[in-house]
Amino acid sequence: MSVQRGQLQLQSGIYVEAFDAFLKLSESEWPEDLCDPLVGLFLLICDLAINPTRGLPLDIESFDDFILDVDVGVRFTRLCLAVKELPHLKDVIQEYSRKEYLEVSTELTQLTGYDHPLTGCWAVKQWYKDAPGLEKLMEEHRTFEFDHSNQPIRVFVSHFVAFCVDKYEYPEFFCWPGIFMSGNGGMKDVREIWLRHLSLFSDRGDKNGVYPRRWPNRSETAVMQTFERFYGTMALYDLTRQWVLKDGPFVCDYCWISENYSQDHANAWANNTMKQVYNVTLDDFEIVQ
Repeated sequence: MSVQRGQLQLQSGIYVEAFDAFLKLSESEWPEDLCDPLVGLFLLICDLAINPTRGLPLDIESFDDFILDVDVGVRFTRLCLAVKELPHLKDVIQEYSRKEYLEVSTELTQLTGYDHPLTGCWAVKQWYKDAPGLEKLMEEHRTFEFDHSNQPIRVFVSHFVAFCVDKYEYPEFFCWPGIFMSGNGGMKDVREIWLRHLSLFSDRGDKNGVYPRRWPNRSETAVMQTFERFYGTMALYDLTRQWVLKDGPFVCDYCWISENYSQDHANAWANNTMKQVYNVTLDDFEIVQ
């Protein structure tokens, strides 16, 4: 199903719904084509809406306003309404440049009272000075050879830091990646930036399962070991959650992780995980009525 407005035709979906809401809230007309500055402004508002800064990495200054600060729907609505008060912004984005990104973001965040998006990125960059062990963690990120202690947390934090550091330098790429990936943005090293921030692991359209991804400058052995340990902890976290919060027997349903799924193998994997961490197996538990 597609949506037709003038000469612009878009497939229906959540972004089309969001774009329609943006136009109504900002009192704008449907553009004639995708190159209209209004489309770039919409994408910038999406970028601001889905990347709040309060709580992480910045402190919560007002708990009463915390939901207003971080709820994506609230942020999106307020930013769209801000465009109605700043109608000149509808024509600003012409070159998809860092300068345009900063100028428009500044006006929108000043009117709404939100943090400028690069304020959070700058705060993360300061962690290099203030956080003991961060340099070691980022070296683990570079090689994909992560310490086993709290490995999933180490993986997520290191990728978050890497994202913020690159976004501070290239906010325009992360806001309008389609422009740059199509070769129209004029940015150097765009492929390297894109590769650095692909999903950690990948799925496939034709099979179930999650698969390790090949990464430039990282050994396949390190990637496979991180992959296995990372998803090994998923069973641990899931079983711990069930232990604490769910009634009844444990459910070991991990068919999403492997194309050659075996329930016997899943049960053995779960038992082994519990044994290593808690020194018990699932059979050691007794259901209490």
